[in-house]
Amino acid sequence: MSGTLNDRSRTILSSGCSRRALLRAGLLGAAGTLLAACSNSPSGQPAAAPPSGATSAPAAAATQSAQQAPASSGGNVDITFITTQTSDADVKIYQQLADTFHQENPNITVKISPTDGTNYDQKLLTYIQANTLPDIVQTSDNFAKPFKDAGITQNMIPFAQKTSFPYQDCDPTFLNLGMIDGDLHMLPKQGDVIIPYVNLRMAQEGGVKVPTDFDPAKDPNGWTWDDFMAMCKHLTVDANGKRGDEPGFDKDNVAIYGASMSIDQWYTYVPKVVAEGGTFVSDDLSKSTLTSPQGVAAFKQLTDPIKDGYWAPLTLIQSLSNQSGNVFAAGRAAIAPLQRLWATTLRASLTDDFDVIHFPKGSAKRVTGMGTFGFALSAKTKHPDEAWSFLSWMYGEEGMRILTASYAAVPAQKRFYQSSFWRDLPPPPHNNAVFVDAFSYGITPPRLPFYSTGEFRQSVTDGMTAITLGKATPEEVVANVDQVLNKYLQQSKA
Repeated sequence: MSGTLNDRSRTILSSGCSRRALLRAGLLGAAGTLLAACSNSPSGQPAAAPPSGATSAPAAAATQSAQQAPASSGGNVDITFITTQTSDADVKIYQQLADTFHQENPNITVKISPTDGTNYDQKLLTYIQANTLPDIVQTSDNFAKPFKDAGITQNMIPFAQKTSFPYQDCDPTFLNLGMIDGDLHMLPKQGDVIIPYVNLRMAQEGGVKVPTDFDPAKDPNGWTWDDFMAMCKHLTVDANGKRGDEPGFDKDNVAIYGASMSIDQWYTYVPKVVAEGGTFVSDDLSKSTLTSPQGVAAFKQLTDPIKDGYWAPLTLIQSLSNQSGNVFAAGRAAIAPLQRLWATTLRASLTDDFDVIHFPKGSAKRVTGMGTFGFALSAKTKHPDEAWSFLSWMYGEEGMRILTASYAAVPAQKRFYQSSFWRDLPPPPHNNAVFVDAFSYGITPPRLPFYSTGEFRQSVTDGMTAITLGKATPEEVVANVDQVLNKYLQQSKA
């Protein structure tokens, strides 16, 4: 049916959007990673400047297929690896990968080049012009097609076939985000899914039984949005100690919020619309389908809890690097829907025990946001075999052990879903099965190049804020967002 997003393999394809059209409409965004989605860094730290020599990548050469690529001569080779993950913790992980690989392959040195994600796509185009494009580049679902069209990345399937690398073992939902016209232009680094984190001390003090043992496969209609909101209300505490579901609760003087949610991010409002039985955009990307009773209901259900004092206000979230997880990490909220990478920050900053649970079911279905980002071989690498050898090693068990040891990632490869090297890491969190079980009801980000930047993104944020402040109704905001979305859809097809 037109506009449905109810299947985990459904993504809103943007194959009709040429790179020229995107550039003309000013739609090539600055986001360097998913989640938009999921990939907002919890640290809130400013991006580090590229290291000296970060762009001293190999000179341009004609792209070679895996069959044509020369075998390693055994001589020393430098491989450049660019990433927009610039926090000290992330850079340390990538450097550990490079160092460990070098120990096993002394003739190959991988040079990690962190760079600010702002205008990342434009930087790579500049590197092409200067013949300094790195050998391995970070990419995402929104960049996969533009990067292919611009000659930034190349098809990796021939390399995988030549080396018997099981790329099809990647979860198809994540793998398909990097498949363009049958070619593989992104290997998904990890599987990111939004699930609620719960402060167990706050739950215990409130006498709340956290549904850590809930299994949606066994009880598909259990653990509903109403159940979730009842928990949020009870875990909300005002400055006088009154709980949100008690008489006399002061919504204007809240000490602990029941939840902190980034309601203006796609991974919250798009799944919520779908969970209520609505849709976001037509299958052919010709028009918005947001204006519906279900769309209005979704926006209302995401803003009423803030108006009523049960969820952290957007102003508080914005004051903490615009990260809802920082409210939870500061002990100001009892619940926060987040992805796996937040476990690292929470283990370091939150003194209370915490765990994760499944996302609640909406009126129509259980849906949450998920996505990924990844890496690809540069189309201009002079050392395709050596660059591929590092990538395939990084995505193997040894590389995945390093990537997951920090609690920041869940493997996107099915063969590692049950692996003890990440599932048996010391708690918290305790309920690690949720991180992969939730893939069954997650949906990936709309393949729209403007959902996380520009006027459309701002219309959602401004609209949600206006509703929570009583300056607009959900009906008015949905109508305006729908209008802006339709404008961009038409521009992207021009």
